[in-house]
Parts: sequence; C-alpha cells; structure tokens
Amino acid sequence: MKDRIVSAAKDVFLREGYGTSIDSIVQAAGIARQTLYNHFTSKKDLFLAVMDDVVGRTMKPLLHLDLDLPLSQMLTRFAEVYIEGALDPDSLALSSMISSAVKEFPELGPLAYSAGPRRTIPALAHYLRAQREAGKIEIDDPEIVAESFFGAVVGHARYRYIFGLGIDHDTSRRAAFVHQVVDVFVNGLRSRSTS
Repeated sequence: MKDRIVSAAKDVFLREGYGTSIDSIVQAAGIARQTLYNHFTSKKDLFLAVMDDVVGRTMKPLLHLDLDLPLSQMLTRFAEVYIEGALDPDSLALSSMISSAVKEFPELGPLAYSAGPRRTIPALAHYLRAQREAGKIEIDDPEIVAESFFGAVVGHARYRYIFGLGIDHDTSRRAAFVHQVVDVFVNGLRSRSTS
C-alpha cells in the first residue's frame, strides 16, 4: 500500500507541484484519506518518501561502487552512474518542481539537497581522500573536487533541460563527453610523483 501511495503522490507532485492538496493524492491513489495518514504523518513526510524513492532509484548505485578501481575507471564509473541518475526523467522533473516551489516552500531546498547531493558528494570525496592518502593524487579538499566533478558532468545537460532545449540522449556523444571530463580531472589530480 505504501508503494502505491508513493507512486500516486509522485505523479501528482510532478504534475501539480508541492502545493497540491492531499485530496488530489488520495484520489490518485484510490484510497481513503485516513489510509494515507496511517502511512504518512504529513504531506512533507509523503514528499520525503517520494524524494527517497526517486533519489534511491537514480542515485543509490553511486553509494555502492567498487572503491578499489583506479582513478580513471572510478571517475568514469561515477560519471556514468551520475549522468544516468541526474538526467532520469523523474529526477529532472522533481528538480524542476522543487526549483519552482522553493520560494513558496523554502523547506524543500534543504530536504532535496539532503536527499541527493549530500549523499552522493561524500561518496566520491571518500574515494578521493583515500587516493590522496595513498599518494596517488594531490588535492586539498576532496569535497570541493567531488562537487566540481559532479557539476562538470551534468551541469551543461541540466542547463539544456532548464532552458527547454531537451536532453541529448546520443550515447556516443555522452561517452565522449564523460571521457573528456574524466581526462581533465585525472590530469589535474595526478600526483606529480606518479606523472
């Protein structure tokens, strides 16, 4: 039942925005209002479940990568998984909905950041920190490098989406783009002693 409610709520939130009524969600789920409240204490609680569902499906793979891969392979893997998740239609729609609602509902911004970037950036930063400690790369702040990497990987594609230009789904162009971004970062991070 809980999954059914979350699925219906996701559809309603993405269609009508966060300002939608609980009644719209109840109607879409085909349940009684009390049934919804038996599973979720508030609309905010339900929205968190929707975000967890989308982020869990699209970004969770980043949290379970093999951290023993060499730098180039690891960054490529992070980039591929991150692009796939960040450019997922539900992820893009949720981001757009939150962006448009955050003025009226300022609590959405921190909730969304905690559900996504606050989880994924530390995963890459942890790997980079381990690489630095092993003397394989030279960086001052693994968190800043991780943020920069993720921004480089999806920044332009998200701009295209935000401005209504669509997402380029050409897999060969995407692979070439990932290769270029990874090359830039690998060359910039390599320890002088290993170059």
